[in-house]
Amino acid sequence: MLKIFLVFYTASGGVASVSKPIGDMEFCESIAQRRNEQNLEDAKSDADIYVAECEQHKTPPKVTVKLDAKTREHLRVNCIERGFPNQCSDLPNGDLETLTSARDKDGHRIVAITKPDGRRLYGT
Repeated sequence: MLKIFLVFYTASGGVASVSKPIGDMEFCESIAQRRNEQNLEDAKSDADIYVAECEQHKTPPKVTVKLDAKTREHLRVNCIERGFPNQCSDLPNGDLETLTSARDKDGHRIVAITKPDGRRLYGT
């Protein structure tokens, strides 16, 4: 059975990162589009451009490029890695926005924002 993976390629065609399986191609493509736009904004040179593609495979594609820890973390898709694809969003600035089940006194859903350094902020 084929599974959907979000695969990040380098400018030279190497596989830089592969997500855990994603259940929905449309959801995967929306993530890929957002990440591609952000990767282009963040790139300092052509060599720094990573392109996200949604692909179907039986097993995850093999990563073929070694990356430093900072770049690897930048390409990681936190919502999928954490198992919350429908409850969180990877924000362009590197923050992770997660919907909680809690509500404030007015009934608004509480959102947790996790910063890249691990700090968490809560709001509605």
